Amino acid sequence: MTNDDVLYVYRLRVLTTAAELSSVAAACRIHGIHRSTSYRWKGMVDRFGLEIRRPRERRAPQMPNSVPVLIEHRIVAWSLGHPGTSAYRRRTRSEKYGGSRVSASGLYRVLRRHGLHTSSRRRPARRLRSTS
Repeated sequence: MTNDDVLYVYRLRVLTTAAELSSVAAACRIHGIHRSTSYRWKGMVDRFGLEIRRPRERRAPQMPNSVPVLIEHRIVAWSLGHPGTSAYRRRTRSEKYGGSRVSASGLYRVLRRHGLHTSSRRRPARRLRSTS
């Protein structure tokens, strides 16, 4: 049984307890939830059916200040080509050569996401790429 199944069964148990006791307040006290939550769940079940109570997958949030994917790939490629260069130098060079303006901490975060945030981590990756 997955965590989603456990949560689904719990939500159904709250609704069936409320129906058996014919008191939403008592059922909510037993299960430790707020009455408004139980009423919201009941309204959704009445309107859409029992499957609406299954947990849904959420979208990954899109941050407004995130680095675009194309720029991120350029940063990683440039870092693999120049493994000993600092983030500040990378930033100024990328501006000079027509790149977009990304802060030094933004560059560091991109490289950390790819596991290339230190020059010692970039050097083995460079050797591996050139041999294959």
